[in-house]
Amino acid sequence: MRSIISVSGLAKALLVLVLALAFKVPICVAIEADVEDAALKDNWETIIVILKDDIKRKNDPIIRFILGHACLATKRYDKAQLWFDSVKDIDDLILWSEWNKSLLSRHPYNPIAIYLSADAMLRTNRIDKAIEGYKLALKKNEDFELAYKALQRAYAIKGEYNQAISNYSKALIENPMDAGAYFKRGNIYDKKGDGDNAIADYTKALEINQEHDESYFNRGKAHYRKKEYGLAILDFTNTVESDGRHYRAYKDRGAAYYSLGNYNMAISDYTKALEINPNYVMAYNNRGAAYDEKGDYDNAIMDYTRALEINPRFIKAYNNRAVAYFNQNKYEDAISDFTKAIEIDPSYAEAYLNRGRVYLRKLGDFEKGCQDWKRACELGKCINYLVAKQQGDCQ
Repeated sequence: MRSIISVSGLAKALLVLVLALAFKVPICVAIEADVEDAALKDNWETIIVILKDDIKRKNDPIIRFILGHACLATKRYDKAQLWFDSVKDIDDLILWSEWNKSLLSRHPYNPIAIYLSADAMLRTNRIDKAIEGYKLALKKNEDFELAYKALQRAYAIKGEYNQAISNYSKALIENPMDAGAYFKRGNIYDKKGDGDNAIADYTKALEINQEHDESYFNRGKAHYRKKEYGLAILDFTNTVESDGRHYRAYKDRGAAYYSLGNYNMAISDYTKALEINPNYVMAYNNRGAAYDEKGDYDNAIMDYTRALEINPRFIKAYNNRAVAYFNQNKYEDAISDFTKAIEIDPSYAEAYLNRGRVYLRKLGDFEKGCQDWKRACELGKCINYLVAKQQGDCQ
């Protein structure tokens, strides 16, 4: 999470903590306007035609999700399943969720945007929120077949979770030494968002089978979500000891070390993840952030650049690289990267905030700086613009 913090005057002391929280940068991506416009207009067949021979864009996880929905809408069910099966990694789901936040913020009344946002909710196990979204999409368009079928599936999943837990519980009464049943029930609890029961079941599974690497890994993820970073590190360590090529465990252990401020260990783990999977975009970006925290801006920039070579539309990497350039006093390079992020997603408030700081505080261009902060305010990030107005820097 990289941002520029630069305020002056009497408000500085009061704003330090607020800014530290307010300008954390979410993971965010975007897709080209032709695909987005076609989706919002319910022109799914057009999307399939546009992307038919575009191998480069098909490598983007967001495009793969879009293609899955396009195939669903056009009754190509087998192909839809193939596209959805290709984007089940947690990082892909995070990107899908963040892109949909951006889409919905720009088109809050469009039923397709609402439907896709609900899909992201469902895929990240926020079932009740997904159900609300599908209902709202149907309220906007009563004949929305995709939303209707998805709503029924969401209801089924909700019921299936409860039924599955009941079934595994009955099985465990009959055979209390079934490690697999504890593991599977733990997965169901985890999908429901019940981290405590998930951890309890993974622990029971490991008491029975101490070599089950996925129980360690899933328990580590549950601990990480609860911000129990030390316990998460122990579990991820057991995972990689059981499976030395488990690159996701290295990446997640690196994230836990990063959260604890141990940047050297974080860099080491991200490097191990990249040795196993050289195209792991999130590992490059996260290692760059760790280098950034150490003040090693050259290596940080190299990692952000590598992430962008793999995914040229990865907005977080543009923002992070821009901040690293800023820290090297390369203000024009920083502005270029912030501008690229804005071109990809015009609703990306953090890029306007950061670019405005460069213009106003470093280059003395009050007109452009105030324009950026005003735009950020229109997108919900107002504190810099309001303080600048109070101080007379902006009109």
